[in-house]
Amino acid sequence: GTITLPGPGVVMTLKILALLTLLSVEDPTIAKRQKRVSQVEEIHSYIEEQASRAELVSYQSDWALMASIGYFESRYHPALEGDCRLIGPPPATKRCASVGPFQITKAAPKWMHIIKKEWAGVTVDDLRNPRINAKASYDILVYHKRRCGGSPAVWLTAYTTGRCPKGDRPNFEGIRRCAVASALLKRAFGSDELICGHEGKRLRRRTRRY
Repeated sequence: GTITLPGPGVVMTLKILALLTLLSVEDPTIAKRQKRVSQVEEIHSYIEEQASRAELVSYQSDWALMASIGYFESRYHPALEGDCRLIGPPPATKRCASVGPFQITKAAPKWMHIIKKEWAGVTVDDLRNPRINAKASYDILVYHKRRCGGSPAVWLTAYTTGRCPKGDRPNFEGIRRCAVASALLKRAFGSDELICGHEGKRLRRRTRRY
């Protein structure tokens, strides 16, 4: 028989719902929920734009990987400043080390040109633009794929630590992010193509610590 694929509008709805499911327990008031939906839709448009490049695995898997990063880094907040600490005696000064929905480090302008020449001259203020932030995030992940090899969990580990894991063994955070990406991929597209690797052994080891 003929297999009927869902239309683009249905797929878009499934993807938005998949992202919102991650946030279903947050922001109980109607006004806050509406604001969160708008934020998710905005960040989703930038995720879509980068995933269409399909330089990691495929459009669908790239979308899921970026969606996972956006969730864990900022819960899809377009203007978040993170990794903050207080400096000096009271009243202390708050200094944050990363910016945007994909939490790009403020040190990135010093080395982004190594990833791609087009990033030469980028500033921290540029990275506060959510669309530019998403592009930087995707380029960094592609860079880690090419530099580290291995599974998507390895690339995600490198994204969080800034270096390739020893022996191509992803850490717990890389595996967790890949597992969420795999679940999003399944929910939005019905696909099982994203193979994270090392999940069982690493997650069991982590679980025994608690």
